[in-house]
Amino acid sequence: MPVLNIYSNNVKYLYKVRVCSLSAFVVLIAIVFTLLTPLIFVYHAGGYWIKSRMYWEKPNVHFKHKYFLLIEQDDTNPLICSTFSHYKDNVVKDDCNLVKVREVDNDENGLQDSLHFEISLFTNKPIRSLILLLFFNYELKEHIHIIVEAMSVIEYVVAHEVQELYFIGDLMLRQNNILMHDEVYYSDDNSTDLNRFTLHDLLVENTNRLFSGRITNLRVLPKLGFISDEPIIIKAEVFYVMQSINYQPGFWEEIKWAWMQYLSILVIVIYLIRNSLTRMFISKQLRSYVVVPWQKK
Repeated sequence: MPVLNIYSNNVKYLYKVRVCSLSAFVVLIAIVFTLLTPLIFVYHAGGYWIKSRMYWEKPNVHFKHKYFLLIEQDDTNPLICSTFSHYKDNVVKDDCNLVKVREVDNDENGLQDSLHFEISLFTNKPIRSLILLLFFNYELKEHIHIIVEAMSVIEYVVAHEVQELYFIGDLMLRQNNILMHDEVYYSDDNSTDLNRFTLHDLLVENTNRLFSGRITNLRVLPKLGFISDEPIIIKAEVFYVMQSINYQPGFWEEIKWAWMQYLSILVIVIYLIRNSLTRMFISKQLRSYVVVPWQKK
């Protein structure tokens, strides 16, 4: 009948040395080296602490029914369509004939998915350029609570005479700095007032905010040709897309990843140091008194 080796167990030797001996000093140095090596290695490989992290969230966005449209023409005063009644203490004349606003929740999850915005107006001259400001309430709350007013800007220079302009883009929130994980970021719901800013100052102030809205992936579909008897139509379809946020993790979130980095390197170092010490004791490079299991203590 054949015999199989199915299990084995190592013989455990015990090496005893004096406290004040070279062998004890070498083992002490090996222990300190084992504990410090993972710290030094990870530090030079980029460090334990995560400088910043990013997460994605579907924002809760609502159009504030605030807008400002400025249309430039040749040799005439600009046309203005706006919900602001005053601009630098001057009364704003609204030149629009019709404004349509509709927000759509496609998947019926309680969060709006897009804005359909349309303005109609009559003019005797073709438009040459325009700037459209749209104002939104923008909220994120899954990981970091953010409630801000997001102002988006659409600018366009018309190269040819057009009867209709159709803008399509995504609304994104631009952040100017890394956020703290435990902070609440809130701005006044009525923070933008054209009576306090010129248009230039408003754009500069918006750019310098911690959070500012922007339209990305902008596409423009013009309808060429101009007839003065027909209305000029400006349409904008803005989609509320997933938002990425960069933030600085908290202490426990840092520890969650730091200990895994430390232990993964510590296990390897322990294995190498232990094998090295075993060979040094076996080869008598380190003097010691050996206790074997079958000897009486």
